[in-house]
Amino acid sequence: GEVPLELPLWPNDEKPALSNGVEKIIERGHFRPDRSLTNVSVATLTVHLPPAECATGVAMVICPGGGYAALSIDKEGHDVARWFAIRGVAGLVLKYRLPSADGEVTDSPWPMQDIKRALQMAREHAAAWQIDPQRLGVMGFSAGGHMAAAASIAERSVAFAIPVYPVISMKPDLTHRGSRLRLLGRHPAPGVVERFSFEGQVSAELAAKLVKFGAHTRNLKGAGLEEGASTRLLVNAAKLISSGVAPALACDTAVAHALSDDAELLQTVHELASAVF
Repeated sequence: GEVPLELPLWPNDEKPALSNGVEKIIERGHFRPDRSLTNVSVATLTVHLPPAECATGVAMVICPGGGYAALSIDKEGHDVARWFAIRGVAGLVLKYRLPSADGEVTDSPWPMQDIKRALQMAREHAAAWQIDPQRLGVMGFSAGGHMAAAASIAERSVAFAIPVYPVISMKPDLTHRGSRLRLLGRHPAPGVVERFSFEGQVSAELAAKLVKFGAHTRNLKGAGLEEGASTRLLVNAAKLISSGVAPALACDTAVAHALSDDAELLQTVHELASAVF
């Protein structure tokens, strides 16, 4: 494919974040890049386009995970985007602003603002990037999966959503505590927790968008898998599907949280992609 193009998400500091300090890069890989980014306050969208001759028109905004405290930008971002690009699908990696641990919590947290803007940018550049706006979806890992679920609910035009081992709930007994703390703060306002908990917000339209995802690690422990938020969402979606109001939903609650190696990553992505394309 073409050389990736990295674009500022908010030109001219239209949506500047409070400074998180200097952005830091932690290299965890030994044989290939596996970077973790922290203190991200400048959002970008990196565009991995397929060769023109094999472009399908399908595209997805990809949101790396990291508990809203970091971004696993390679393994859950660029590696996935490159895999899709050579198969005709544009992968748009979102480096989103991370909430500050000491910053003010707003009704529209920075990550949610950024994914909304990324989808807008994809539609604005649809012709140049050979994207069909009707085939634009979202994919996210862990906290990025929470963002993907949020976008699939808020953006009616999102064609599909692939949340992978997502932090799907902000409720105290179901959430990943670190993600909730960074996104909503220590004392969320009334109604905020429910608004950002998606396990019960399954409409027929949303069930039709959900492709496949595994439970976040926390949901596999404690009270039992059957009570996990991710499973609860899937059960609700399955009820809609079985009633004939939505197409089949492929689901796998056994996906390990954090892909351990490249082979596992590619196998999981292949399974996810096969459900869409």
